Amino acid sequence: MYPVKDFLLFFLMIEHIAISGAGPAGIIQVGMVQQALTEGIFAVKNIKSFHGTSAGSILSLLLLIGVPIEEIVNYVVLRPLEKWLKFDVTHFYENKGIVSSDCLSEFITPFFHAYNIPLDITLL
Repeated sequence: MYPVKDFLLFFLMIEHIAISGAGPAGIIQVGMVQQALTEGIFAVKNIKSFHGTSAGSILSLLLLIGVPIEEIVNYVVLRPLEKWLKFDVTHFYENKGIVSSDCLSEFITPFFHAYNIPLDITLL
């Protein structure tokens, strides 16, 4: 059996994070990441790659640009979702989802402005 110290050092070596899509349960994933960071299970500075789908990709993006998890939690939990989350069931097939890209843009824009990141950034 490994000593607790060695076991904890193993977690600090986590270099890759995958966060699944979760729809409305994305709020739960924010809390899970917050708890993991609080308990020292991993450190954002040690992560070499983030992988995510849907809500997981948004959370990954915010962590990647350096937004502290506490700020993400406050924004997600305290912000009334009905102000930015607009479901469009009638255009589900055209939009390839029930939430438009405008909703995503409206959600992340304040973070991009706060961290001086241009909205037209590319990965090239």
